[in-house]
Amino acid sequence: MISDLSAIQSLAEEVKQTFEEARAYPVRVSFYPYRGLKHTIRLRDGVIFIRLSERLNAAPADVFRALFVILFANLFRYRLDPGWRRLYNAYAERLAPPPATSAPADLSHYTGRGRYFDLDTLFDDLNRDFFNGKLPKPHLGWSQNNSTTRLGFYDAGRKLIVVSQNLDGRKVPAWVVRYILYHEMLHVAIPVERVNGRRRIHPPHFKALEQAYPDYERARLWLKKHFRKRGWRLF
Repeated sequence: MISDLSAIQSLAEEVKQTFEEARAYPVRVSFYPYRGLKHTIRLRDGVIFIRLSERLNAAPADVFRALFVILFANLFRYRLDPGWRRLYNAYAERLAPPPATSAPADLSHYTGRGRYFDLDTLFDDLNRDFFNGKLPKPHLGWSQNNSTTRLGFYDAGRKLIVVSQNLDGRKVPAWVVRYILYHEMLHVAIPVERVNGRRRIHPPHFKALEQAYPDYERARLWLKKHFRKRGWRLF
C-alpha cells in the first residue's frame, strides 16, 4: 500500500509522462473528504489538480496507477484500455460502505419553500404531469450556498433533491426551475446503471426522456446564456 503522499505524487508524475498532452503541466495531488469514492482531475491555470477520495489512501500502488491512467485519459479524451478500469473497480468494490447503524441524516436545514418558488408544489405538478403521480417523493430543498456550477443534484442515499438557490430569483423563469427539478426527478425514476464496470448516470433512456421534456431546449438555452462562463452542470 502507499500511505506517503509524496510517493503518490511521484506515481502521478510517472503516469503523466505516458500522455503527451499532459507532460508540459505540473501535477498536484491531494486527498479530499468526499462523501463517497469520488475523484476529480482539473486543468486550471496551467496546473493539473487531482483530488482523491480519502477512502483510497490505503490502496496498493497498482490501484493508484490504474486510477491515474483513468483520470488522465478522461481529461485528455484518450481511449482507455478496459483493463485499467477493471483493475480499479475490483479494488473499489471491496471498499464496502460503512454499516447503516447511524441515525438518519438530518435534512431539516433543506427546505423546499424558497423566496419565489416552492419546490414541493413544483414536484407535485411535475409528478402528476409526467410520472402519473407515482414517483416517490424525496426530501426537497434549496442549496445552502449560491452554487453557479452545480445547479441541481439528487442524493439517492439520503433521498434528497437539491436545487441551487441561485435559481430562486425574481428574474428566473419558472420553466427553468421546473426543468431542473424534472431532470433530478428522472434520477429518482431511473437509478444509476453499471455497464462493463462503469457507472452510467445518464443512460440513453434517461437522455431520451429529458430531451422529450417540452421546455428542454429553451431552458438549456437560458442556462447557457446565464451560466455559460461558470460551466454549469446537473447531477
